Amino acid sequence: MNGWRGSLRADPLPWLLERGDPAVRHLALRELCDEPEDASDVLRAQESAMRSGPIAATLAAQHPAGFWVKPGAGYSGKYTGTVCR
Repeated sequence: MNGWRGSLRADPLPWLLERGDPAVRHLALRELCDEPEDASDVLRAQESAMRSGPIAATLAAQHPAGFWVKPGAGYSGKYTGTVCR
Protein backbone atom coordinates (compact mmCIF):
# COMPACT_ATOMS: atom_id res chain seq x y z
CA MET A 1 0.00 0.00 0.00
CA ASN A 2 1.24 3.46 -0.83
CA GLY A 3 0.61 6.89 0.61
CA TRP A 4 -1.63 7.31 3.65
CA ARG A 5 -2.82 3.70 3.50
CA GLY A 6 0.74 2.46 4.11
CA SER A 7 0.61 3.77 7.70
CA LEU A 8 -2.47 1.72 8.57
CA ARG A 9 -2.65 -1.83 9.91
CA ALA A 10 -5.24 -2.76 7.29
CA ASP A 11 -6.82 -1.21 4.22
CA PRO A 12 -10.07 0.58 5.25
CA LEU A 13 -11.27 0.97 1.67
CA PRO A 14 -13.37 -2.23 1.51
CA TRP A 15 -15.18 -1.16 4.68
CA LEU A 16 -15.73 2.39 3.40
CA LEU A 17 -17.12 1.05 0.13
CA GLU A 18 -19.74 -1.17 1.80
CA ARG A 19 -23.28 -0.39 0.72
CA GLY A 20 -24.57 -0.04 4.32
CA ASP A 21 -23.83 3.71 4.42
CA PRO A 22 -24.32 5.15 0.94
CA ALA A 23 -23.06 8.63 1.91
CA VAL A 24 -19.74 7.17 3.09
CA ARG A 25 -19.58 5.00 -0.03
CA HIS A 26 -20.20 8.03 -2.24
CA LEU A 27 -17.40 10.04 -0.61
CA ALA A 28 -14.99 7.08 -0.66
CA LEU A 29 -15.63 6.53 -4.37
CA ARG A 30 -15.11 10.21 -5.17
CA GLU A 31 -12.33 11.19 -2.79
CA LEU A 32 -10.35 7.99 -2.25
CA CYS A 33 -10.94 6.04 -5.46
CA ASP A 34 -10.91 9.18 -7.68
CA GLU A 35 -14.03 8.04 -9.52
CA PRO A 36 -15.56 10.75 -11.74
CA GLU A 37 -18.78 12.42 -10.58
CA ASP A 38 -20.72 10.89 -13.45
CA ALA A 39 -19.56 7.28 -12.89
CA SER A 40 -22.54 4.97 -12.47
CA ASP A 41 -21.42 3.66 -9.03
CA VAL A 42 -20.92 7.22 -7.78
CA LEU A 43 -24.33 8.34 -9.04
CA ARG A 44 -26.07 5.31 -7.51
CA ALA A 45 -24.37 5.88 -4.13
CA GLN A 46 -25.27 9.58 -4.20
CA GLU A 47 -28.91 8.88 -5.08
CA SER A 48 -29.13 6.25 -2.34
CA ALA A 49 -27.58 8.63 0.20
CA MET A 50 -30.17 11.28 -0.61
CA ARG A 51 -32.97 8.81 0.17
CA SER A 52 -31.64 7.42 3.47
CA GLY A 53 -30.14 8.35 6.83
CA PRO A 54 -29.41 11.88 7.99
CA ILE A 55 -29.43 13.41 4.52
CA ALA A 56 -32.99 12.26 3.87
CA ALA A 57 -34.07 13.39 7.36
CA THR A 58 -32.55 16.84 6.83
CA LEU A 59 -34.14 17.25 3.41
CA ALA A 60 -37.51 16.05 4.75
CA ALA A 61 -37.40 18.83 7.37
CA GLN A 62 -37.23 21.49 4.66
CA HIS A 63 -40.26 23.28 3.30
CA PRO A 64 -41.22 21.53 0.04
CA ALA A 65 -39.98 24.59 -1.89
CA GLY A 66 -36.45 24.05 -0.48
CA PHE A 67 -36.06 26.42 2.47
CA TRP A 68 -36.40 26.20 6.27
CA VAL A 69 -37.60 29.54 7.64
CA LYS A 70 -38.76 31.64 4.71
CA PRO A 71 -38.02 31.88 0.98
CA GLY A 72 -35.25 34.14 -0.23
CA ALA A 73 -31.51 34.37 0.20
CA GLY A 74 -31.58 32.03 3.20
CA TYR A 75 -29.80 34.25 5.71
CA SER A 76 -32.72 35.03 7.99
CA GLY A 77 -33.47 32.96 11.01
CA LYS A 78 -30.17 32.73 12.91
CA TYR A 79 -29.17 29.04 13.17
CA THR A 80 -32.39 28.00 11.42
CA GLY A 81 -32.03 29.66 8.01
CA THR A 82 -30.92 27.83 4.91
CA VAL A 83 -27.51 29.54 5.18
CA CYS A 84 -26.15 30.32 8.64
CA ARG A 85 -23.33 32.87 8.90
